Amino acid sequence: MVIILALLIALVIVLLGLVIKVLILMHHNRIEEFSTFLQKFVKIILVLTIFGYFLGQFLAIIAYFSDGYSALMQSSRAVYPVLLSLRLVFEVSFYIAIMLWADKLLGNLKINKIFHIDNTKYTKKIGMAFLILFVAEVTTGLLINIAHFASVGGTFELTTSPKMFMYLIIGFILLIVSSLFENSIKIYEENQLTI
Repeated sequence: MVIILALLIALVIVLLGLVIKVLILMHHNRIEEFSTFLQKFVKIILVLTIFGYFLGQFLAIIAYFSDGYSALMQSSRAVYPVLLSLRLVFEVSFYIAIMLWADKLLGNLKINKIFHIDNTKYTKKIGMAFLILFVAEVTTGLLINIAHFASVGGTFELTTSPKMFMYLIIGFILLIVSSLFENSIKIYEENQLTI
């Protein structure tokens, strides 16, 4: 437990250092250096997220088979590991797709292709991917609770997680940004024709 706490504290310190570096680069208006740094940062964060997710799911499945785990998991013994594994593959696939699209988007920004239609497409794809992850999270939660309700009875409870709402909020924000990109591109192209 102490090791996990130390790792979390180290992660927070590293993230704070990275945020400070981003703020310094933005303040000095070094766009190319900022884009390069952001590309590397996004890759590192997504790789760490995927690794952490695999580790978390592995630990959840181990805890699932140990005695004394919650009644929800005990009642749906056959369904829970299958749903966790399917969700893991699904979410990791989307994380990889998000990483690739974000890399392409940041690559465009790095070479000053700001008002380009591809940026709109990548932003929209990333936003939709987060919304699909939200739906997958809700569906998995529903299926686990339905299995529990069918095997044990009692009351039906729908549990939520902060991750679920994070997916929803990020997805909507990125779709709004994509729409803003699209309108900006139209205005930019009209201005280019006028000149």
